Amino acid sequence: MNKLPPFILRPDEHGPIALLTQWLFERDQSKTWQVVVSEYKGSKTQEQLGYYYAAWIPAIQKWLEESRGIYVSQDDLDGYLKDEYLGKKTVVIGDKTKEIAPSIARLNVKEMQGYMDRVDRHCAERGLVLPPPRHPIEE
Repeated sequence: MNKLPPFILRPDEHGPIALLTQWLFERDQSKTWQVVVSEYKGSKTQEQLGYYYAAWIPAIQKWLEESRGIYVSQDDLDGYLKDEYLGKKTVVIGDKTKEIAPSIARLNVKEMQGYMDRVDRHCAERGLVLPPPRHPIEE
């Protein structure tokens, strides 16, 4: 085992430490190695996207239906929230200019967290407490 697989050590997890220890003992001792440990900073928002679409959007839809009698599709609700809380970007194609909401799939972790915070605040101000993530979203 000459290459240490990447891993994330979350609070109260100890399994990955065993992998690191194993790697240290099995490393190629003829080479010089550098082991760097740093705080994890995610670059993708897949966990956030999944949580947003699988937990928050359905919760907001249900709340709108039950408390306000408003029926809205997932796409329309997502579009409304992006338009309201994500801001617009200017896209120019040829001689046409449009203001559109950017794709949340292209946001980094910090940008997505800011967007989710704004959506959460929007809902809380209206009496809807959104379900918290099972695990904190890591930056």
